[in-house]
Amino acid sequence: MDDFVNTSALTGASHLDDQEDESEIPVEEMETPRRKTPRIVARLFEAVLVLRDFFFLLVGLLLDERVDRKVKIFVGSVIAYIISPIDFIPDLLGGLFGLADDFVLTAFALNVLMNWIDPEIVASHWRGKKDLLTTVQKGIRNAEILVPEAILKKIQAWIGKRAPEGLVPVQVAPAAPPVPEQTETETPPKKKRTTRSRKSTQ
Repeated sequence: MDDFVNTSALTGASHLDDQEDESEIPVEEMETPRRKTPRIVARLFEAVLVLRDFFFLLVGLLLDERVDRKVKIFVGSVIAYIISPIDFIPDLLGGLFGLADDFVLTAFALNVLMNWIDPEIVASHWRGKKDLLTTVQKGIRNAEILVPEAILKKIQAWIGKRAPEGLVPVQVAPAAPPVPEQTETETPPKKKRTTRSRKSTQ
């Protein structure tokens, strides 16, 4: 009997403690944006922050004298798409969702650009906290979640139409193989030529 009473008392105390803990939590902490917003909106917030780093990277490549002129034309067209309020998803009408196509298009464009530009040049203009290649690949994987399939096909067609032709992808030179040490070979001693004196005949 005592055990039964003690158990019920403990369970009642635990419920009271939970109520007290919930009452002590501020409203701002209980209703965080991550709990209220769906996963897609959280990814959109992250995409918008990364889009800023993508934009600065494109501007840096556009102003870099080491980048090929054809590549700069492509970079300039991507920058113009980001700035323009009229695109596949209008920024003014779509709000936060209006920036989703900008992010996806930029991710696909950078995936192409990294094949044409020296990695050291690209890395010199990257301001993001995470690795650029990992960030671009993650953006491409989330493309189907961020934008409808019809918009994704338009983005891929846009990239294919404006990508410059005739450019050879940058190939990173492999490390040179170690040069084998040359062993000194002993040269045989040269034979001395003996000159015979001619005897004068009388």
